[in-house]
Amino acid sequence: MGIRAFDFGSIFLFNNGFRVLPYGEPNNDPFNINKRKAQGYARFLGTRELIGQISISKNTEQFKETTSRDGGLLDSSGVNELDVFFMETLRKLESFVSPILWKIKKRTGDKDETLDLTAKNKILEFVEDISGNNDIELLDYSSNLVEYITENVNKSNLPLFDKLRKIAYKLGDKESIKTIDKEETAYQKEVKKRIKAEKGELEAEKKAQKEKEKADEEERKRIEAEEAKKEVESQNLFLKSVRSNDFDEVVSFLHHIGLGSKNIDNQLKLFVKRLRKGKEIKQDELLKTLDYTLFENRKILTISKFASKANFKLFTSTVELDVIEYISEYINNILGLVSSQSPKIRIEKNSKDKFIIEIKPIELNIIVDNLISNSRRARAENVNISFKYKGNSLEIKFNDDGKGIDPKYVSSLFDLGFTTTSGSGIGLYHLKNIMTEMGGSISYNESNKKSTEFIITINK
Repeated sequence: MGIRAFDFGSIFLFNNGFRVLPYGEPNNDPFNINKRKAQGYARFLGTRELIGQISISKNTEQFKETTSRDGGLLDSSGVNELDVFFMETLRKLESFVSPILWKIKKRTGDKDETLDLTAKNKILEFVEDISGNNDIELLDYSSNLVEYITENVNKSNLPLFDKLRKIAYKLGDKESIKTIDKEETAYQKEVKKRIKAEKGELEAEKKAQKEKEKADEEERKRIEAEEAKKEVESQNLFLKSVRSNDFDEVVSFLHHIGLGSKNIDNQLKLFVKRLRKGKEIKQDELLKTLDYTLFENRKILTISKFASKANFKLFTSTVELDVIEYISEYINNILGLVSSQSPKIRIEKNSKDKFIIEIKPIELNIIVDNLISNSRRARAENVNISFKYKGNSLEIKFNDDGKGIDPKYVSSLFDLGFTTTSGSGIGLYHLKNIMTEMGGSISYNESNKKSTEFIITINK
């Protein structure tokens, strides 16, 4: 009729066929059902779960209505006995249905209130149990039970066919038995169809997996081909095998080596003359001369490494290049061939990162050579070099596992002549000057307590 349960009422009372008010009215609870439910929500039924009627046909003298039409019954021993009888009946009902009722998913009180699958199974088990009880006579059952097992058929429903058939046999319900047999046959066909479909899906999944593996293999080969191509392109800068250089390149190499040698020769001649004349040479002056001489000599050593490996003109002029790529290729293709294999050098970088500026490549060579040379003298077995962007700058970290630097010497690291190894104490001083001229910086990372780490910052 379109009336919601809680708007319709709960337990109605009829006396000799006439309804007694306010029994059954919405929000009316003469038997205090809801008060009792509040004491055991998961054990007792309330007015929202109940609907029914009480019919009085005898001893009506005990059940007289008040003069008010909606005043209910006058107090009497019969009314008190009715209250007791009703509560006893309610308790028996609860003992049957409460295990099922609490399976309700939604307790909205309207048509949206639904039962889950477990609750439906419990209902059928309940009907089966009472149908087999000798003390209970099963007069009839709802056809909804048959309709229920034919809806949303799945594997968990299979045992329900036998349960419902047992009930139908108990009542001799031949029509329901035919329906049950028919639905069970349809279910078996559906199971076979579903198994076939699942098998087809499995085959499709296997085929899709093979296609994915094939695509992954093709992608791997493509990436390898790109890396091989990139390797070939990088060899335009760092050749891995000796090539015959043309005459102009050879002349260029010799010219720059000659310039460096001449500068060293001039500085040493001046000192020799002064020493022969007995003139005193101050320590600072001597250190500066030796510093300059070693600097020129380092350039000659660096040039010699490249004489048969690359275009020398590229290293002595200011050019636009990718600092990350240049240092990586220099270490992989040059130091890996002309230096000993200790320490092992590992480079950490993102293949997509680039830091392109105008710079003299030879300056980068000197920086890398000096820091790795220091790591070798510190008996480091591993050197890690990482690159990180910081705004408009590139931060390069040189990290090794050598014997380390005593904290008390940190403040003197970049002073001329300071050393903690067998070196001259000029390398870090050189690097600081180079970085200053480039507008960058070099520093020692004191916060790294586990290893020795220098941080170089190059600005665009």
